[in-house]
Amino acid sequence: MSSGHDDAGLASDLLNLALREDLGDDGDITSKAFIPAESVSRAKIVAREGCIASGLSTASSPFTAAILSAANYLTASICQTTGNMPADVCTSPAVKTAVHKGL
Repeated sequence: MSSGHDDAGLASDLLNLALREDLGDDGDITSKAFIPAESVSRAKIVAREGCIASGLSTASSPFTAAILSAANYLTASICQTTGNMPADVCTSPAVKTAVHKGL
């Protein structure tokens, strides 16, 4: 039985659904259920090999959207701790949107 999508199309559809659930107006349901709102966490990412972000040249790609969204969220968080410095970055439309959405 074929859905009319290739594997990449199915992966893209699945990623879009996951992103809507995680980054939508209500936030991530699972995280809200298990992690207290006042919880603060830290993480260390260790790459055992060189990392390459592929597909970023395609603006409509859900992978690109996810990476840009995460980068804007991290930038907004940094801006909150630095008193919105540097101002040109912290007041950019993408970062302001991330702050507004509470990402």
